[in-house]
Amino acid sequence: MIAGLGIERQLGLDGNLLWRLPQDLKSFKALTMGKPMVMGRKTFESIGKALPGRETIILTRDESYKRDDCTVVHSKEDLEAYIAEKALSEVMIVGGGEIYDLFLNESEKMYLSFVDYNGDADTYFPKWDETLWEQKSCEEFSATEKTLSWKLCLYSRKH
Repeated sequence: MIAGLGIERQLGLDGNLLWRLPQDLKSFKALTMGKPMVMGRKTFESIGKALPGRETIILTRDESYKRDDCTVVHSKEDLEAYIAEKALSEVMIVGGGEIYDLFLNESEKMYLSFVDYNGDADTYFPKWDETLWEQKSCEEFSATEKTLSWKLCLYSRKH
């Protein structure tokens, strides 16, 4: 799982990201490259295209939704069957809010970018029990004239 969230767990507003952090986008690319990415339809449409070097799997309840450049599944069960059929060992959950909520309890790793943002949003990352997770690393990035301060942290589920 990989997400960027504001101070109050904000993810997006009106189908758009709330900030532009070039270094965070580079981190996203590096962490997802070569791995299948699962996202909801709205997240896919906000990106606008399949990202190169990564299989895009769109999870949507809309049975008529089709894409030639992506795999489309219509339920969590269909997604699990696809993952098993393709023997995928690691899948990156990349959003949005409903998709994070659907898979949070099954995720083993979370790459979370905590952004110093405290504005409006209509989509949020789910509340999560921090006692179930161990922080493995955290790298901080200072604000610039054009960007907010933020940090990228890796969490692993405790067993």
